[in-house]
Amino acid sequence: MTHGKRVFILGAGFSKAAGMPLATDLLDPLCEKLELGDSKDDDHAMEGWLDGLRRRLAWLSESDQQTDGFRMNVEEIFHYARFDIEAHCLKQQLSLVGRGDGPGTSWNVAESIKSWLQHLEEALRDVIFKADAEADLEPITQWAKTIGDDDSVMTFNYDTLVERALVEVGKTWNHAMPQEDGDGIAVCKLHGSIDWIVAHRAESLQKLDLLFE
Repeated sequence: MTHGKRVFILGAGFSKAAGMPLATDLLDPLCEKLELGDSKDDDHAMEGWLDGLRRRLAWLSESDQQTDGFRMNVEEIFHYARFDIEAHCLKQQLSLVGRGDGPGTSWNVAESIKSWLQHLEEALRDVIFKADAEADLEPITQWAKTIGDDDSVMTFNYDTLVERALVEVGKTWNHAMPQEDGDGIAVCKLHGSIDWIVAHRAESLQKLDLLFE
């Protein structure tokens, strides 16, 4: 059977069948990775902030009657945390002169949230890497067998399941860059990928492919 050019648009549900967590499934493994719940004061403060954020998001989603069971989307955590940081920085402007940098001040809280976000981001990378490595490729390879060279894939996922599945079934692919045009199936990763790095264009990177000049 022949077909014309197709474009597959993939979201988190596509990788779910292979065992990848959804955005609402990530907070628990993140907290486990960070070992939240021990006796350290900073961990208690971070847990308190996350719990407060969860209650606010539950209220915004009109789920306040089931607050304890409300599952936060990890992308929402990063999004609303930045609002918290800005709000505390603005509140700091109302502080009296000479009282701006002590413990418990709005500035100090904003800096703490920034630090917590950095820890969450590092843990998120490790959690996704682990899930990616342990994923069951079988559902994805079954789909990959149906892909033709004229097809394209647009994915919002960070994982590498699509690329690995295409290689598994013996098909070539590329990131749809000009220098790769026509060389296999185009895989466009709109939100980036866990196997990409950010580097200044002047850096000399050996044994790495430079996607953007």
